[in-house]
Amino acid sequence: MHQPGSPFHTGLATIGDVEQATAEWVHWYNTARLMHRLGRRPPLEAEAEHYAKTNTDQPVTNK
Repeated sequence: MHQPGSPFHTGLATIGDVEQATAEWVHWYNTARLMHRLGRRPPLEAEAEHYAKTNTDQPVTNK
């Protein structure tokens, strides 16, 4: 199936093109994809919620 805008259908002319396409995919995968285990939410949203619930705004101290 043809995906509009896919770099694999428009062509990757250089190694730089491959690196750029890979970096964009990794960013999407780590931040925006919908994860079933997270209730069909993106990882970035689940992480933000986690830190909002656990952040106590307490300074770090050395003991």
